[in-house]
Amino acid sequence: MPSTGTILEIRSRPVARNLMNRQCWLHPDPFDTQVKPWLYLVLSLLGFLGNGLTLRELWRSVWTPTVILTLNKVTSDLLLCTSFLFRVVYYRRGHIWSGEDKACQATILTGITVFYVNLYCNMLLLLWTSVTRYATVVRPCPALLVPFTRPRGCWVLCLVTWVTVVTVVSASVVLQFGRGKGRGGGDRCFDMLENHHREVLNNQHCLGVALFFVILTFILVSYGGLVLHLQKVRGSKNTNTRGVSTGVTAGDRRVSCGVEEGCGVSLGEREGRRENIQGVDLEVHSGAGERQGVKSGSLRVRRKILAVVVVFVACFLPYHVQRAVTLLSPHGGDCEKFRTQWKVTNTTITIAALSCIVHPLLHLALRHLTCCRRLQ
Repeated sequence: MPSTGTILEIRSRPVARNLMNRQCWLHPDPFDTQVKPWLYLVLSLLGFLGNGLTLRELWRSVWTPTVILTLNKVTSDLLLCTSFLFRVVYYRRGHIWSGEDKACQATILTGITVFYVNLYCNMLLLLWTSVTRYATVVRPCPALLVPFTRPRGCWVLCLVTWVTVVTVVSASVVLQFGRGKGRGGGDRCFDMLENHHREVLNNQHCLGVALFFVILTFILVSYGGLVLHLQKVRGSKNTNTRGVSTGVTAGDRRVSCGVEEGCGVSLGEREGRRENIQGVDLEVHSGAGERQGVKSGSLRVRRKILAVVVVFVACFLPYHVQRAVTLLSPHGGDCEKFRTQWKVTNTTITIAALSCIVHPLLHLALRHLTCCRRLQ
């Protein structure tokens, strides 16, 4: 039977651990309460504007599989822009509200749920878009890719994506945050999110990091296969036209030489050879135009693919790398390291949220700006 001193020591361990955790608690600074509300308000307005213009343009287009996937991505981005308004309220009132306030709980659950739904819906929709482009252009044999080339199949795919992501994220957030409900009864709303629920979603974050790198791998494979296919098509076009242009050029030189010399050549023969030269020139220009069209089309597609991949990596890679580093190297009671990790996390969350503005701006730029169309 343990002695009284042992019982007191055992009971004092949670108290000491709680005291150590309290020493590492985070507190809102002026940047959180004064700058971030305006930052997210501006991001929300820009997102509504960019996605509204993109939605208006897509709505008038022919609903191909790629347009259907882009429409769903725009819808996801509009939802995230709406959740920015909840973040504005949270950063303005989070250090004032009580943790038991219903408005506090609704703001936290809405902001977190919509952010993760947008994050993983966007990544999956970008993956489906890359597979759709590959299946449409390359036309591989596997019947598994056929639904990606048909509008009805894309609608079903989008519905399954939405239902799966919303169900998994909502269940995880509600269950994990509801488990700590009532914990720390006089604490502020800020403390409920940043201090009481530091590690409640660690298992889900592990799955999210793994899913991100799987999606990134498949996107690179799909677009890499598409670029290789276009390069092969361009090479075969050049091979087919090279023999024609070489023979035509040699004949052109012989005819030009005969006309320029004019030795023993009558006027009628000269006119006939001039007509031959004109026909040769038209054929040469036709072959050159075909090669130029293939080259410019391939270059346009490759530049668009590069832009999409760069935006995907720039927006989503920092967040998942930071999550992986945090999961693999916990702060272990080092308060300064924990505060640094928290600041880096918030920065990468903001960068990931910027995707809802960057994607519609990129879409509009590639379609309407003169400089981008010239590059294409």
